Amino acid sequence: MPFSSVLGASSVIKPGVCTSTTRPSVPYEGQLIYETDTDRVASYNGSAWVYTHSSGLVVVKSETAFSTASSVTADGVFTSSYTNYMVIVRYETNTTNSVFFKLRVSASSASTNYNYQTLAASDTTLAGARSTSQTSAFAGTYTNGAFPSLITMTLCGPQLAASTQFSAVDSHNLGAFTAIRYGTTVGNHSTATAYDGIELLVTSGTMTGSYTIYGYSK
Repeated sequence: MPFSSVLGASSVIKPGVCTSTTRPSVPYEGQLIYETDTDRVASYNGSAWVYTHSSGLVVVKSETAFSTASSVTADGVFTSSYTNYMVIVRYETNTTNSVFFKLRVSASSASTNYNYQTLAASDTTLAGARSTSQTSAFAGTYTNGAFPSLITMTLCGPQLAASTQFSAVDSHNLGAFTAIRYGTTVGNHSTATAYDGIELLVTSGTMTGSYTIYGYSK
């Protein structure tokens, strides 16, 4: 067997090289790995995998585009590596529509017990609404604007077997800088379940844009 088949990038065996979903199943304390899907070095501290020299926000799910979709899902993104997560959505649909989200576990979305309060403003008009025991949670809206909408969501402990707290901020220009629309939503999913994924959806029509998921470094 030539050296080229056992050494370097073409090596058949690459100890410590894996993905975030194919980590060693029985790790030992101090074990190091390199994840090819996150491009991060992780170490096992005896109870969990932690990323080495990570600070601030760490990409968990790289920017992912979606087009004319009624819903998009991301599974296996919430793990014990982080406690809190951020989801950033660039929403480019050019018709009035609202984006909601659901938490997921084992590739199935939870459709009960979302409670939230929304405060929205357009220029000087201020309005708020409180919703309880909903089938999904409000994340943001797009209102016939010429520019994309930005939705920034923070999820506190979605992977823990406890109520998940969340907040969402959305903003966009309504066209030619004639008006600015922004909104803030806070709430919780009161079911004490550990979730590993999220679904973004619209109640009618479709949406186009992209999303990225980050973990807050511990």
